[in-house]
Amino acid sequence: MDDRPAAQDLRWKAFETTLDIGMLRDHVAHLPDFAEFDALDKAFAHANGFEQKYRALAFFLGWPRLDLAAKLVVKWRAEWEGRYYAPLLAAAEALEPDHRQRLQFYSAPFSTISSIALDLPPMAMRLGILQNSMRSRRMKVPQIR
Repeated sequence: MDDRPAAQDLRWKAFETTLDIGMLRDHVAHLPDFAEFDALDKAFAHANGFEQKYRALAFFLGWPRLDLAAKLVVKWRAEWEGRYYAPLLAAAEALEPDHRQRLQFYSAPFSTISSIALDLPPMAMRLGILQNSMRSRRMKVPQIR
């Protein structure tokens, strides 16, 4: 494509609809010097408001922007569903080492959780990721403080 602005618009539109990391990297690579900072801020804001929260979480984990992934997890803490075990487990494993102290505020009492019933990393439970799944199984749900 000889029309650079049209190509950039196409890359951005593709990123907006899919949160595809490769597309954003291509878009940023074709920007003038120092324009990438504004573009990345815009991309992160878009991902934070993206309607598919699991896709947004995968984007932040893959970029990686673990700080924004942690904020997204906390923002939607009452909405995560346990049936999406794989992406939530990946998020819990990625976030636990670096964000333990920040997310400790949202911790739940572990005495109410059966470690036999759910074999998940502790962070997944502290984040409240599986509360909806636990409710459907009639398990005692820890309260986020």
